[in-house]
Amino acid sequence: MAIRLSGLSSGLDTDTLISKLMELERKPLVLMQNNNTVLQSRKTDLSGLKTSLFTLQGKITDLTYASTYAKRIASTTDEKIVTASAQNSSSNASYNINVISMATSTRNTGAALDFASGTKASMVSTAELNVGAGLNAAPNAAFSTGMAGTGLESNVNAGYFIINNVRIDVLATDTINTILNKITESGAGVTASLAGDQITLTQKTVGDTPTIKLGTDTSGFLTAAKLTGATVTPGVKSDENRLLKDTALGAGLTNGYFSINGAFISVDKDKDTLASIIDKINQSTVAGVTAFYDASSKKISL
Repeated sequence: MAIRLSGLSSGLDTDTLISKLMELERKPLVLMQNNNTVLQSRKTDLSGLKTSLFTLQGKITDLTYASTYAKRIASTTDEKIVTASAQNSSSNASYNINVISMATSTRNTGAALDFASGTKASMVSTAELNVGAGLNAAPNAAFSTGMAGTGLESNVNAGYFIINNVRIDVLATDTINTILNKITESGAGVTASLAGDQITLTQKTVGDTPTIKLGTDTSGFLTAAKLTGATVTPGVKSDENRLLKDTALGAGLTNGYFSINGAFISVDKDKDTLASIIDKINQSTVAGVTAFYDASSKKISL
C-alpha cells in the first residue's frame, strides 16, 4: 500500500520520488541481465564456429593424404553397353573397345523322334443343311428372310445358344456366316466353318481336353445347323504330352536319371511326359541350359 505524504505542508510528491529511487537501484540488475543475454548469444556463435572449424580441420587433413590425389575414376561414353572401374594405381589413359563378334550360346539338337502329332476335337453337322438334291443353304441370307431365303430346313430366330458355357447371341439380321464368325471370335475355344453344306466345330487346342459341349438354344440355330445330337470326335494328345511309356520311347526307357552339367534329372516313364522332363531341365539352376521341343521337326534342342 502506497503511503502518500503529498498532503503535508512540505509540498513534495513522495510517490514519484520513491519510484525514481527504485528505478535507479534496479539499473545495475538490468545491465547485468542485458550483458548475460549478449554473452549467451556469443557463446552460441562460438560453439557454431568451433564445429565449423573442426569440420574444416577434417577436410584439410584429408588433403594431406596421398590417396586423395591418387584416386582414379573410370567412365564410359555409354554405360548401358560397357562399364569400367579403376584402382588408385591406374595410369591416366583412354581406351576404345571394338566388338569383333557377338557371343553365341552352344546348341545341341538331337535326331527326330518318332512322335505323333496330336489332333483337335471336332463336331460336324449330322447331315447337309439342305438335303434337297443339288441345293445348299444360303450362307449370306439374313435369318429374317425365313427358310425361303436361307435355304435351311427350319427357321432361326433372334435369341442365343451356348457352346462350352459361352453365350452366342443371334439377331434376326444375322446370317450363317456371321454366326460362324461370332462362334470363332467368342471365348468358346472353337472355330466354326462351313463346307459341303455342313458346319464343323473344331477345338482350337490339341488334345483330349477340353472337348465341345452344346447348351441351351433359344434361337433354333443349333437345330437348323444340324448340330443338335451330333457326336464329338475327341482330340488326341500329342506324344510330347503323353506318358513316356505310351510313346515310341517307352519300350527303350527304364526309370532312373540322367545328368546335364552335373545336374541330375529323374525319369519315371509311368509318370513323366517329354514335356515334364523338359520342364525339369529348364527349372534346374545347376544344369544351366534351356531345353526345347520343336513339334514340327520332332527334335529336342539344348
